[in-house]
Amino acid sequence: MRLLMSLLMLSCQKATELVEKKIYFRLSVFERIKLLFHTRNCEVCHHYQKQSVWLDKVLKCFLARDPNKITPVPPADLQAKIIRKIEAA
Repeated sequence: MRLLMSLLMLSCQKATELVEKKIYFRLSVFERIKLLFHTRNCEVCHHYQKQSVWLDKVLKCFLARDPNKITPVPPADLQAKIIRKIEAA
């Protein structure tokens, strides 16, 4: 029984990785079982999974309406904004 439990136990970090992977790719049977086992026993990851799926749907709907509304931020500008925020704190 301990061996089975150790095979099925995931850390919350690994569970969230699988949640995100599940949105874009097909999980293996073993990954699906491990994720299901974890989210049934971890309330935080269960809510994270629900919110992640919801957010993905919202973003897809938003982008389907007008993908030109989102303008990418150049990495240099983003880095400068982050540095300014850190220095201001």
